[in-house]
Amino acid sequence: MKKINRVKKSNEFDNILKSGIEEYKTISHNYKELKESDIYLIKNYYKLDVRISTYNKVDKIAQEALIKNVKLALYKAFNARNVDYGYEIPYDSLYKVIKNADSNIKEVSLDEPELSTSYLLNSGGEVLEGDANYN
Repeated sequence: MKKINRVKKSNEFDNILKSGIEEYKTISHNYKELKESDIYLIKNYYKLDVRISTYNKVDKIAQEALIKNVKLALYKAFNARNVDYGYEIPYDSLYKVIKNADSNIKEVSLDEPELSTSYLLNSGGEVLEGDANYN
């Protein structure tokens, strides 16, 4: 079996890389070394409580397909490219997307969505909004 030699990170390589970045960056670039406790990503979660009635009785396989269609429709309608960050998703929009997700859906009962936010830290941890410490 062939032994694989691992390359160790060297300060010389870091210096070459940093000088190359400094040489080519423009005024609009501002690079920052992240600390362990720095937030680098904010995630918003919508908890949906939905009850769906159908035109016809469905078995387990049809039920799974219907749920898959609803999730796919929600994903397509409300992915990051289609939603303005920081704005709440309107209740009516959620209702219409779920109702039109499958032709077998007769009626939708949708409770008000619950929004929860979490922050991803540079250390790899995830902190829920109420647990965040900004001091």
